[in-house]
Amino acid sequence: MIRKQLQVLVLGAVLGAALPSHSLGAANPPEKIYSKRIRILSPERYQEIRDQWKAHTESHPKDAVGWTELAKAARYAGEPCEVYLEYAKKAVKLDPNYADARLVLGSNNWCMYCPEAKEDPSDAIRELEKALALDPRSGEPHYSLWVMKLSQGKRDEADAHLEALVRGGHIPEFLLDMAYNMLVAVEENAIILTNGDNDTYPPLALRAAHGFRKDAAIVNLSLLNTVWYRKELREGPHAVPLPVIDEEAKGPQAGAALMGLVENLARDGWKRPLYVAITVSHKNLPIPNRLSLEGLVYRVLPEQGEEAEIGIDALTENLDRNYRLDSATSLGLDWEHYSGLSNLVGNYAAVEARLAGALVEKGDLEGARARIAHALRICEFHMTNGFNRSLGRQLAETWKEWDPDSSAPSAWIAKFEK
Repeated sequence: MIRKQLQVLVLGAVLGAALPSHSLGAANPPEKIYSKRIRILSPERYQEIRDQWKAHTESHPKDAVGWTELAKAARYAGEPCEVYLEYAKKAVKLDPNYADARLVLGSNNWCMYCPEAKEDPSDAIRELEKALALDPRSGEPHYSLWVMKLSQGKRDEADAHLEALVRGGHIPEFLLDMAYNMLVAVEENAIILTNGDNDTYPPLALRAAHGFRKDAAIVNLSLLNTVWYRKELREGPHAVPLPVIDEEAKGPQAGAALMGLVENLARDGWKRPLYVAITVSHKNLPIPNRLSLEGLVYRVLPEQGEEAEIGIDALTENLDRNYRLDSATSLGLDWEHYSGLSNLVGNYAAVEARLAGALVEKGDLEGARARIAHALRICEFHMTNGFNRSLGRQLAETWKEWDPDSSAPSAWIAKFEK
């Protein structure tokens, strides 16, 4: 029961490039759109901002910044890609030297991101390279250039863009530490399944820039839908044993590829360990095997089963000895601005709480109290973030259920209610 109450909450996270320095055509323009690597807004808010930028471009039709921001807002508001591509093309036409316009156009002008765009990423790469030439301090082009270069089989060039993200300071220390924590405790030649940008790029970049855990394979489930990526994984330096499935089939193939991977690993006696980042939703994970929570990753176990177990020894070892945790409560990062990173911190609190629940079941109430208190201190540090406030209250209420004689849970609940 306790384990179910303390399921790890998984969220995507954020990081992005600096905003452009070009002037706008209005004294009080609408809110600028940040990459979701920096800030995540609600769908309704993106729609509001899109409408505001539409009104802005109607009154300032020659403002390249306005058309660029409209393209970003339209994308996040869920409009068809051909719509926001037209906005980006309009911005580039108005100001060919505006790096952010080139960036938006290049980042989306490929069939992987827009079905209406070309299959060959060459045009998109040229736009992104122009954006980088116009603004060498920007980190955002490197993300898309890594994917596109890798799709062309240019591994060294792709890795150079990952290294540039680290060397240029474009990935906050917190994300690099999270990447380190994902990698540090997995076994040799491990395969780690990841979900989005912020659990994929940082470990790849850490490996490219510093050579850390070059033996571990990072497998992004979204990219796994593409033929070229599966081929790259099979034939690349990590030789991930993915099956060769119907390469002509249209539509998502990640599920079939993943099931084939599990079957191949099992057939080989699980000589290569398989892990799943906790940022991967279990709803999107068609693996019949049981999982064991060991920190920021689950280990995939040989036996089948639905309920995940808690690897108490491995989890304790990682949290107490292996992990870099100071940056999760660093005063050097504007957490309110980087709201998505603050969301991501909640995973540390949830993992501590899961360990506390496991200790309660073993009868170690004192150890459980220390764990849940640490989880709540993390939530308290990030309490201005609505997600962490809610998580903190939830964890404190759960503590109260299994420790009714303690006054501490009620005090914590009161803090999160203020």
